[in-house]
Amino acid sequence: MSQFLQDIRDQSDVLKYCYQQYLTSSSDRLHQLSRWFHEQMPIIFVGMGSSLYAPQTVTPLLNSHGVNTSIKEAGELLHYGLNGIPQNALVIAISQSGESIETRQVVEKLAGQRKMAVITNNLDSAMAKSAELVLPMYAGVEATASTKTFVASLLVLTLAAKAILKQPYSELTPHLNRLFLDLSDLTDRLIETVGNYLDFLDGIDTLHIIGRGPALACVYHGALIMKETADSQAEGMAGGTFRHGPLELAGPGHKAIVLAPTGKTSDLNINLALELAGYGSKVVLLTDQKIPTTTNLSVIEMPPIPENLVSLLYILPLELLAWEAARRKGKNPGVPQLISKVTVRE
Repeated sequence: MSQFLQDIRDQSDVLKYCYQQYLTSSSDRLHQLSRWFHEQMPIIFVGMGSSLYAPQTVTPLLNSHGVNTSIKEAGELLHYGLNGIPQNALVIAISQSGESIETRQVVEKLAGQRKMAVITNNLDSAMAKSAELVLPMYAGVEATASTKTFVASLLVLTLAAKAILKQPYSELTPHLNRLFLDLSDLTDRLIETVGNYLDFLDGIDTLHIIGRGPALACVYHGALIMKETADSQAEGMAGGTFRHGPLELAGPGHKAIVLAPTGKTSDLNINLALELAGYGSKVVLLTDQKIPTTTNLSVIEMPPIPENLVSLLYILPLELLAWEAARRKGKNPGVPQLISKVTVRE
């Protein structure tokens, strides 16, 4: 078994362990975050790569409660935006290694000037040592492209959002316990069947991955991991953005994966998938709703899950499609050839 596939298999156990840590030994870290936050305090999430995409899983929840949030790409913020960060802002920087060059420099420049929390898998990293508050991922060793650390960052962000909103995060327990089981079962099922979806799409060398709301975290990361792992030119895109121009690409030869979990925009996403299939695009639809398969539409049946947790589950089919595509090309899945696991050079 490749290490990449093993990391994917381990995601359920990683999430279970991470959650247990925040219910026990690390609960004080979340309490500190809760004490920091006050009304009118803007929250700025900072990261690169998958760490830039992960906050999409919580910004809809925070915004719905009136919290002013934004997500900044660390490289652009470092050179063009530091002076624009309000004095009263809470900065939450994310990096699985804690050494990502741009994010690390942002943290070091803002340390002591703004309230700063760092989400990382490496407590000995430069970022962890610079921040007032560290929220560990507890993902263990990860040698390949981000899988365990990505889902762990999503969970930590979800718990952080609950703390910021002064909501008891223990109310997530029944949903997460169900998720741990569903993720494990779905992994076993999709390892056996993912090749069928890859055959249906005739590969993933070019395709769109489309979703909305909290699902955008795995839409964008799914496209990234396909680039890193399977030499795919996948592009992640919000459903509304796709309609403003890229829809013109629909038709024979076009491929798309559409995420449509039950939620505020599920009907919009399903309608888009059906429309694309009607134009002749090959579409794989990820949904917990009963949608019949057609000539151009193949459906991956997903377990039901609250919308704000959807990326924790819906990333799995995208990871496994990347794994299978890489395996068929004779590549070592998840092991890059031109970049390193940690980007330390601008």
